[in-house]
Amino acid sequence: MTSQAEREPQPSIRRAPVIEFLRAPVLAVAEGKKFPEPVVSTPATAYPQIAPAFRSYPPLPEKNSGRAYAPADDENLIRQQIDDLEHLHARGHRVEIEHPDADIRDLLLGEHLDISAARKFATLRVWYGKSRGQFMKVANKVALLKIPQHLQAELSRLYDDEHKAVRAKIRRREATVRRRLEKATAPQNMKYIPLWLDIWKCAQLLGDKSETKVAHLFKAMTGRTMHRKNVWTKLRALDRILGEDWLDEVTVPRV
Repeated sequence: MTSQAEREPQPSIRRAPVIEFLRAPVLAVAEGKKFPEPVVSTPATAYPQIAPAFRSYPPLPEKNSGRAYAPADDENLIRQQIDDLEHLHARGHRVEIEHPDADIRDLLLGEHLDISAARKFATLRVWYGKSRGQFMKVANKVALLKIPQHLQAELSRLYDDEHKAVRAKIRRREATVRRRLEKATAPQNMKYIPLWLDIWKCAQLLGDKSETKVAHLFKAMTGRTMHRKNVWTKLRALDRILGEDWLDEVTVPRV
């Protein structure tokens, strides 16, 4: 007999266009939903070097779009949070989560990530106060996990409201930055503009022009390694074209 997990279509394993990770996220699973078993998480090893923020996932209903969540959308949202947890674990993020359930409390402490415990966390309900029993908001999950800003930049769903605002500002400014780069670029160098935009986005997400940090996030975004000296050269080119204060055009917490 074919299981639900075997019937469920899996997300395609490819790099999404960079703009895809800047979609405004749904911050919490709709209250009152029941989640079918089982969830199948695509392991991080299936996406060599690509962080969850830059993977291709089926689109979720936009807020105020009039499209209701279907069971497949719920599973998609859970899948993305589990993939984020896998990525955090693989990146060496180790914290004890403040929660009465030992499986959740020790979720990131073991040598291997327990996918069943990760699913528990993805569907976590508030266990205290007036909100007891409601699905926990993503921002509160991020606080429990103590995720620093530079790691939030690599995640598909587990980032806080402040980082959400940063991504929205980057999305709004991208077209303007592209036009400024095109205006200042010789025809034979136009092919480099997508690369410069990727470097610009990495620096804006981090709130930092450190060539080492930008090089790491660029690799997480594209799967390609760029030597930090090459990153430094491109950051200085952005300084010349956009002005040295271009990083401050998007308010972002420093890491």
